[in-house]
Amino acid sequence: MESIKFLMSLIDTLHMGFYLKENNLTEEDYQYLDDCKQRVREQGIETAGMIEFKGKYWKMTSAKKIYRYVLYNDDLTVKIARKLSNGIYPEVFVEFRSRLLLGGLKDAYSIAREWIEKWAVIASEKVSRADITADFQGVININPECVVTRGRNNECHYAEYRNGQNITGYSYGSHNMLLRTYDKTLEIEKKRKQYIKDLWIQKGWDRETHVWRVESQLGRDILKQFQVETLQDLIDHAPDIWRYLTTKWFTVREKSKIDATRSRWAISEMWKIVQDSFKSLGELSGIVREKIRHVRLGNLMPQVAGLVTSCMALLQREKIDVTELMRLIVRNYRKKGKTIEQVIEEKMQGYALFEESYEGAI
Repeated sequence: MESIKFLMSLIDTLHMGFYLKENNLTEEDYQYLDDCKQRVREQGIETAGMIEFKGKYWKMTSAKKIYRYVLYNDDLTVKIARKLSNGIYPEVFVEFRSRLLLGGLKDAYSIAREWIEKWAVIASEKVSRADITADFQGVININPECVVTRGRNNECHYAEYRNGQNITGYSYGSHNMLLRTYDKTLEIEKKRKQYIKDLWIQKGWDRETHVWRVESQLGRDILKQFQVETLQDLIDHAPDIWRYLTTKWFTVREKSKIDATRSRWAISEMWKIVQDSFKSLGELSGIVREKIRHVRLGNLMPQVAGLVTSCMALLQREKIDVTELMRLIVRNYRKKGKTIEQVIEEKMQGYALFEESYEGAI
């Protein structure tokens, strides 16, 4: 079996609930959010565009269950309950997107918490889901006949994923503790997450070999067993959690020809590398957000080119000089009571919570 090379480890997904002592949103704030919700219902999410709320730019989607308002952008989804629950449920629930977390777990958390504290007093917090991951250069092959796990049969399910004849991933476990291994290179091509490659290169990726990810999805029940309540608890316990998952809960063995007892088989050399990767948890270096913007600009360019050339064709048909295009755009926004500079500034802020290049670390 070919050897794999460890590249990096990180927290890839984070869901947190914030319990409030005070909620300082006013009736005017709620009316504004209700009006925005109504506009989304009438016009649709894309047509309604982004809204500004407490200094950040968001889209809105349908509220779910106890959360009357659901705001989201490229970095976060924030769910807000209107009434205080007195500790029954978190009044603010935040889902951090992987792209934001790539820049540094603590940085992402600080920005989200500081935004909430503009309009509320936080009493406590609780991590409800965390995905601890590690990326490796090379293919991670898992033969189910060589797996030893502590997961109970009625709670764990094995699945294998393919692209044609090629295996692209495996998963094992349940929603509370799920271990996935999959070809991350294929996944980022489909989802246009090209910026992750910059981190891989920093960590020694050869730019050609496929990168596979080992990912543990941990639900609230499991996190509670590891005494994880706050973000700092997660940071402190992440290496021990990873070590338990890969050395006790799930292991891949080398099949023995002389011993039929699977649990006595030696750990495979490949899985030893996975086990050892916990040592680097906490050493993730930040990614420059300008790299992310560059990728997005590339994705937008076909749309921009199509719109601009269509406008130019119409202008030429009407025998209007193409240099008039910008003047027409300015006039369009002037009718809406805005300057083009204001519109550009709003859209810049709307892309993400982090607006400057930065470095961060878990």
